[in-house]
Amino acid sequence: MHFNCNFSLEHYFDVLDYAKKSYKIGIIKDFYKLQKNNRFIILRHDVDFSIDISLELAKLEMEHGISSTYFILLQSQYYNALSDLNIEKIKQFLKFGHEIGLHYDLSPTKSDEQALDMVIKESELLENLINSKICSISPHNVSLTSKKIIYDHLNFIDATDPKILNSVKYVSDSVQNWRSGCMCNHIDNESKLIILTHPIWWMKSPNSREKILSNFEINQMETIRTLVNETKQIHQSYFEKLKNE
Repeated sequence: MHFNCNFSLEHYFDVLDYAKKSYKIGIIKDFYKLQKNNRFIILRHDVDFSIDISLELAKLEMEHGISSTYFILLQSQYYNALSDLNIEKIKQFLKFGHEIGLHYDLSPTKSDEQALDMVIKESELLENLINSKICSISPHNVSLTSKKIIYDHLNFIDATDPKILNSVKYVSDSVQNWRSGCMCNHIDNESKLIILTHPIWWMKSPNSREKILSNFEINQMETIRTLVNETKQIHQSYFEKLKNE
């Protein structure tokens, strides 16, 4: 089937709705179960920039009858995964029928032992906050840092484990750059796929990464402005209370 390739939500769901007809689409946690199917797609997302944008995609996937894995980064510079508000949002992914995994960043670590210890502790923290077992993990910016865990740990499935990647066709939209062509090029041509996307690149109307990041910057500034104004109101209420005591 011919698709009009772009980074629009319309194209995203055109591809996956078509793929549903002949592929079983599932989550990283179920990889070994899905292997029993002749044709399957593992769908995963790295939440590097925005929980809100990712949650919008998660809702649409639910409406299309699709389950996927969303990897949350606890060290993100763009969102605080540990805030009360974001914890509730992360729980919403689960309510939509998706899996939450840990997106781990090993940049601060200096040894394999320290790296494994960090991943175990972060996964325990995340699962305690959202009341859901963390089974799947994936490294952040591995192409830049070259750091990832190399181990067999019974508690986790690493999305980049060679035992997994060597048995499937892996495609990624990293920085809006499909390294081996858009995911639509591989539907029907590959029987076993892992598709990694980053939700920030997928908009209602396709746009350049520069424009997307510019809009994201503006939205972040608005969010900070709102938070600061709320804090000012709290301070004002606090001092008014002191005056009345």
